[in-house]
Amino acid sequence: MIDAALQAALAPVLRDVTATTAVVLEVTEARDDAGGDGRSALVGSPNLASMGVWFVEGLSSDEAVTEIAGIVQEVVIKELWRSDLPVSWPPCPLHPNGHPLEAGVVAGRAFWRCPKSSAAVVEIGSLGEH
Repeated sequence: MIDAALQAALAPVLRDVTATTAVVLEVTEARDDAGGDGRSALVGSPNLASMGVWFVEGLSSDEAVTEIAGIVQEVVIKELWRSDLPVSWPPCPLHPNGHPLEAGVVAGRAFWRCPKSSAAVVEIGSLGEH
């Protein structure tokens, strides 16, 4: 079973993926020789190899969301590329067709922000709501 803190950190990121793409992601508990402790998981699509995400002790919940968002973003971009779709996810509305947003903590909250200006664009978990 995946740890509750890891599930909580994954939830807003997966909500953004579902709200803005047709990419279907699978989340499964990562297993190691000791049987796994739920603090790590694999995120992937049925068409791609999975990438590991994990809960890092000492991070705030918003810092954990941003760390996980960056990893999930890589999986989504690879799946969009494989499907021959635009790979700028999530797209930066400040620079259309320029680059994707990046995850970061702004004023203690997890945001998708512009990598050029560092402007906070939308809180992670809120894509597609406006």
